[in-house]
Amino acid sequence: MSSLLHRLLLYCLFFASIFNNIPVEVPSACARFSNELIVHPDCILRDKFMNLVQISDLEGGHFAAFEAPEALAGDVYAFVEKVEALRKIDK
Repeated sequence: MSSLLHRLLLYCLFFASIFNNIPVEVPSACARFSNELIVHPDCILRDKFMNLVQISDLEGGHFAAFEAPEALAGDVYAFVEKVEALRKIDK
């Protein structure tokens, strides 16, 4: 069993090292929740997500869709409205 877990860990670390270096260029948003274990600072997010349209700090934790569904849905709708407004400007 431990050899399987070891292989899975190596597999995950290998692919994480590849994908973490690829920038995301599509419009993106980040919803950070106050009770999450890891909260990335803006500079880290902007380094990875080249077109970061929105960063929101909300109350909740890892299961935000269950803990704060209205806040999360409102954040998603706000992001979509911003992206649609940007598309109208580009046309």
